[in-house]
Amino acid sequence: MKLQEAHMTWNIPSRTITITVPIASPSLNKFTYTHWRTQHAHKKKWLKVFTDATLLAPKATGKRRLEIHRHGKRALDIDNLIGGAKCVITDNLRKLQLLRDDSPDMVEFHAENHKLAKGELPHTVIVLRDLETTNGT
Repeated sequence: MKLQEAHMTWNIPSRTITITVPIASPSLNKFTYTHWRTQHAHKKKWLKVFTDATLLAPKATGKRRLEIHRHGKRALDIDNLIGGAKCVITDNLRKLQLLRDDSPDMVEFHAENHKLAKGELPHTVIVLRDLETTNGT
């Protein structure tokens, strides 16, 4: 799997970070039944993409809403969508401190599947929105 560059936008008034990755996130079934070394390499590639794209992104200071919009050749069932996203997206965002924790106390999670229209390329859009900060704002 070859990951290209992702890009990030930071909307200051709405306190929203949007990251667009030019591939669809993997399904849990596909990820689970892959050799552990391949899984590790896959996670590292996603981490590098996130690291490069979010260098200037503000670290999480409180609860955030995480929205994942997966655009793939076929729609996944909800278990595969969320499980695959946890493996490569949620865990890496936590490593980069863009999420304080992946517990329900610190993240409000929302995931959507979108089947590609003809001519559209697979991609994943990740939206992080501050819900609260440690100073109560």
